[in-house]
Amino acid sequence: ETVRSLLAGRTPDSLQTAPPSVVQPSKVSRDVLRIPLGALDAPQLALLSTASVLGENFELTLLKHVTGLEIESLLDRLETARQLGIVLAVAPNRYRFRHALIRTILYDDMPEAERVAVHRHAAELLSKATDGDQRQSEIAIHYYNSLSAGDPAAATQATIGAAEAAEDVHAFEDAAMFYQWALEAQARDAETGPRERADLLVRCGHAQRLAGRDEDARRALERAIALASKHGFSDLLVKAAGILRPTPVLSTVPDELMQSALEHALRTAPPGPHPRRIHALSQLACMPPIAVDLERSKDTSALALALARERRSEIERASEPALAADGDGSYPPSYARSHVADGRSTLLEALRARLYSLSGPDDIEALLAVCDEIVALDQPRTDISWRAHMSRYTALLARGELRAARNA
Repeated sequence: ETVRSLLAGRTPDSLQTAPPSVVQPSKVSRDVLRIPLGALDAPQLALLSTASVLGENFELTLLKHVTGLEIESLLDRLETARQLGIVLAVAPNRYRFRHALIRTILYDDMPEAERVAVHRHAAELLSKATDGDQRQSEIAIHYYNSLSAGDPAAATQATIGAAEAAEDVHAFEDAAMFYQWALEAQARDAETGPRERADLLVRCGHAQRLAGRDEDARRALERAIALASKHGFSDLLVKAAGILRPTPVLSTVPDELMQSALEHALRTAPPGPHPRRIHALSQLACMPPIAVDLERSKDTSALALALARERRSEIERASEPALAADGDGSYPPSYARSHVADGRSTLLEALRARLYSLSGPDDIEALLAVCDEIVALDQPRTDISWRAHMSRYTALLARGELRAARNA
């Protein structure tokens, strides 16, 4: 019936270009699925409607707290639905709807105000649960679906938490969806400032890029760059540019959006060996118009590297007392170690840019020295070490040292 309704009134061409949302169960199929629901009384039907808000699978304990029913009454009402084959008991504390469409019908037929109230109640209960940090996606779903009930700040926080949890397991499509939900919730929060908005747009663009949604990522980052440029958030400008082009592979392809972000970041970054200035210079050295002029690229990357070395030296000098004090210094050792790691990552970024600018045949000795420094510094290993090894291999081949190249 769903296929018949999908074909009705459509040509093959229009069907081929139709969005997935047009695939919906027909009225006939929904009426067929409603037949077993007619055998339920009003309290039983109301309980199943509430359960449908909790998902295709639902827990008795959560359903009990949401409805306020005693467990005996709850089980009694579910028993009739189980005997009719509407729900199945899959574990002592867990039931599921036998067919996802039955759950959808119950959910859609529920008055919106009641549905929103159940979502909000479930979100609040799960947030307070002892295992709430393991159910972030579930909490986010309930908060998002109860946005109309207010408290957009809670919905934003929940969806960002779910997005970060998804990123931790490389579920980037899920992360992108949760970040989009967070943006929608954040837009309803009058307390949100431009900094929070720009930061969330950058996060969303990053997740979308990792999910392979390049066009969506670029649109999100374009909005973030516009906002960050207006308010002078140079760190977010550098971060957005790094997401737009995370490697120098496309160094000869111009990108006006990325270029404008980096140039604005360079103008607004604090003077001296500041990480924002170093990262902006490093990225500019690997993109047009500077990247297509190797002399300019060398000069720019050399400046970035000099500033990065100066910054790392300053950090190490400042951190020595704290690292040696075992917690008795001005800062805890963990604080000092994090700053040392930050100085190392900034130096690696500058070295990566230097690696690109020294890629010509006239700078083999300098290139090999940079490769050695990267391999010694990059602990634990990241992709920059692989690039250093490949650059060493190519440089040794160009010099005719075949045996050394094989050992590289």
